[in-house]
Parts: sequence; C-alpha cells; structure tokens
Amino acid sequence: ASIRTSFIHSNPRLTVHLNTKYFCRTSVIKSEKTIRIHKILGADSYRTVSDNENFNLFHYPIQSLEYFKAVKMTRGDVNTAKSDHVRGMDYFTAYDAPCTVENRILADLVQSGRLGTG
Repeated sequence: ASIRTSFIHSNPRLTVHLNTKYFCRTSVIKSEKTIRIHKILGADSYRTVSDNENFNLFHYPIQSLEYFKAVKMTRGDVNTAKSDHVRGMDYFTAYDAPCTVENRILADLVQSGRLGTG
C-alpha cells in the first residue's frame, strides 16, 4: 500500500553501486564542474559530497515483485538502447536476495503518525 511502510528489508552491507546517487552541497560546486545523475565531477571535498555512510538516498531499482514485473521489466533504458532488456528475473534476484535485514524505522514513524500518511 505504501513504500514507506512496506519496504522494510535492506542489504546489510552499504555498497557503492554504479548507479549510486549522492547528496552534494551545490553552493561549493563551481560553474565549470558538472553534476551528473550518478556522479559529481570535480567534487574535491568531503564537505561537497556526502560520504554515503551518514546519508543514503535510496533508489528502488526493483520495488516489489509485482511492480517490477508490471512496470520495470516492460520499459527500456533511458541511457542506451543496448540496455533495454537487462531487467529480467536475474536482475530482480541480484537486488532482492541480499536484502536480509529488517529495518522498520521509517515504517514505524509513518504508522505512529509522526511523519503523516501521505
């Protein structure tokens, strides 16, 4: 019903994936430097880009099996046509299998009403 209350399993290891997204302090990014969707070019300071230990931006590559089959598996890749058919059940399993740790922090906050239900 809600990703904030239903997505409670995670990978116990924080890994830097090819498609990791970062938080960055845009006020220190110079105009000649480039911010890309999955990387910050020219970031030269820990005060510019988060270390991914203190902040995480979760990009749900699979979501639920139902959603994955109905939506994710049916669409192409935004960057390259050669990757249009990479999202199969092997892809799903590679992301899903390591998620063995239950983390209810967000779900409990939402269910308690402290974050709202929207």
